[in-house]
Amino acid sequence: MVAAACLLVAALVGYVIRPKLEPIPTTPPFVEAPRAPEIPQEAPVNPVDLEWQAFDSQKNRAASYFLAGNKYLEASEDVESALRCYTQALNACTPAELEITPDDNWLVVTLKNARLKERSHD
Repeated sequence: MVAAACLLVAALVGYVIRPKLEPIPTTPPFVEAPRAPEIPQEAPVNPVDLEWQAFDSQKNRAASYFLAGNKYLEASEDVESALRCYTQALNACTPAELEITPDDNWLVVTLKNARLKERSHD
């Protein structure tokens, strides 16, 4: 009986002085990450819209048509529409703008060469 009482006292003391354990969370607490400031992105420009802007423009009409033609050629490989825009651009060009530059693509170079040959025959 004394042995049972000793065991009971020992168990009671062990229960009272045991360290308190925190339960282990099964998922980490949700912490919202700080957001980076949003950078406004330019909306992709539709070549049709650029062509209409060039049609309506009073200044830099040639440059606007060249830009629209480049978009047609690069974005959708629409050579026919690019040719239409480049033709309008060359019609609006000054003689100095007919000079071939390193930025000109293959179609613009071909059209400028043809336009220069036309002018030399006149």
